[in-house]
Amino acid sequence: MITAVFPGQGAQKTGMCKDFYEASPIVKDTFKEASDALGYSMDDLCFTENEKLNLTEYTQPALLTCEIAMWRYLADRGFKADYFAGHSLGEYSALVAAGVIKFVDGVKIVRRRGELMQRAVPAGVGSMKVLNFPIESNVTAMFPQIRRVCDGNGIDLANINSPRQVVISGPVSTLAKAAGECANIFPEGTRPDVIDIPVSAPFHSRGMNVIEGEFRKYLDGFDFNFDNVVSVYSNKTGVLHTREDFVKNLVGQISSPVDWIGNMERINSHGGEVVEIGPGKPLSGFFKSLNTPVTSVMIMRQADTLLKGKGL
Repeated sequence: MITAVFPGQGAQKTGMCKDFYEASPIVKDTFKEASDALGYSMDDLCFTENEKLNLTEYTQPALLTCEIAMWRYLADRGFKADYFAGHSLGEYSALVAAGVIKFVDGVKIVRRRGELMQRAVPAGVGSMKVLNFPIESNVTAMFPQIRRVCDGNGIDLANINSPRQVVISGPVSTLAKAAGECANIFPEGTRPDVIDIPVSAPFHSRGMNVIEGEFRKYLDGFDFNFDNVVSVYSNKTGVLHTREDFVKNLVGQISSPVDWIGNMERINSHGGEVVEIGPGKPLSGFFKSLNTPVTSVMIMRQADTLLKGKGL
């Protein structure tokens, strides 16, 4: 049993996937498909220093392209997964890898998703902060209190990443206050480090509600392969997608918390191997907090080692 998992925004970096690109025709073809679909050079975006790579509307299709190129490199050599999951944007990589969304449709969808997310709240008005807790903290049991503090400040719990990390999201005017109040819930010595995330919008918060209707209409223009949807985990629900709730969950994912703990717990429940595919490995750290080993594929040498270990 193998589960393939894909990281989201924050994993991007200049030069990502270049070693795969230079060695593999299937990777080159993947980049060309993305370039043709979007009308700009995905090669230039990913491989040369530029400011666009960290702009949401460009980051999202760039990461999707890179992760699916890596997935195709593995799949072309016989690698298969039974289940798929991804963190935030990474959920779209999971859906493309599982065959639910066509790749060309996927890059168009995430570009539009990124455009709408950036437009939802004026730049500088909203942001996000990470709360990193020491290992001694019993964070899971304290989620209800953290939520109450956030709600009282108009802030949302955006990512439930692990028993030792959450992300909060919302207006800059009350974000620091909420972070401080959340920290003070915990005894001295178990309080979190509060880290700013360099984003210009409060993703996975109520501030994103305004774009859900438009995003839903955009999704109506695409056909999905619902036969495979039950192999992919939903960030919004924490469990596997269903045909009936698939589109609703994708739309709601924009403003709802990413229930990554839920995803990880259910992945662990069916056992087997977890393989993280992408230019970074943040998900490996989250799984480590649950004592789950993860194989990371960030560069082609790691992909080849994985394939060799499976006799492929």
